[in-house]
Amino acid sequence: MASNFPPVNEIFDELDRLRDFCRYEGHVFNEQSLYNKKDPVWQAYERWQHYKNAEHRAKSRNRK
Repeated sequence: MASNFPPVNEIFDELDRLRDFCRYEGHVFNEQSLYNKKDPVWQAYERWQHYKNAEHRAKSRNRK
């Protein structure tokens, strides 16, 4: 039986990261926002993740 869903631990880890994002960035935390691409909080969280990943890549590129 194939499953397209992530393991339960990953879901709860992602929920914790979303909660921390909302707490630090001033967004209203709602568990229903998790993986909902139409929700503005989830969209802001994904943009923030992409920004942090790009920032990390740029720093690692400049170290060499």
